[in-house]
Amino acid sequence: MSDAPDDAALGSLLGLVAHDLRSPLAVLRANVELLRVTASAEGESRDVLDDCEQALGQLARGLEQLAWIGEAAGAASAPPSPAPTDLGACVRAAVARSGVDAALTLPDAPVERAVSAGLLTVLVDRLVRAAARHGEVRVSLAADGVIEIADRGAPLPAELRASALSARGQRALKASPSGRYVRAGGMYALARLAELARVALELDERDGVALARIRA
Repeated sequence: MSDAPDDAALGSLLGLVAHDLRSPLAVLRANVELLRVTASAEGESRDVLDDCEQALGQLARGLEQLAWIGEAAGAASAPPSPAPTDLGACVRAAVARSGVDAALTLPDAPVERAVSAGLLTVLVDRLVRAAARHGEVRVSLAADGVIEIADRGAPLPAELRASALSARGQRALKASPSGRYVRAGGMYALARLAELARVALELDERDGVALARIRA
């Protein structure tokens, strides 16, 4: 992703592919729900529908991650310049944008850093949405400019955390029983957004709780 025109074209293409596949996915989901209403509520029919819904959910997350990669590639074609930014305002806007009822902790005094406010807001928004799939979400900003998004899901094993943030590492994640590939696959795109926003993204854990850490 070093040539800007190619980045823009790739981002646009991936966005179009994800958009085109969402329509048939919506049709399939609607028909599965219709079958659930009309079919027997017990036995083999119920098991088949449950399997279908699980597979459709995985497909939907894969398309979402594809769109994220396209978004990151598009942003790389014309990266915005960093500017002094109130991190607390970014975090607050991102949580509101996500629609997730997250527990939010912010310092009393403003924390200012030179970052791309727009991309940082998108990054936090995406991380909060991803965390919400695993239950309660907690978002915090510390006075030193560190943002943490924690969820109740099992954290990635330490040896896979760096892999989750690289393109090459996605294969290692998929091959590992502990890789949580569905959850981590989109992290490569988010790592790219972090780079463009002039922040660093890390995956970690604390007391068995999975968390994403942004260092601004």
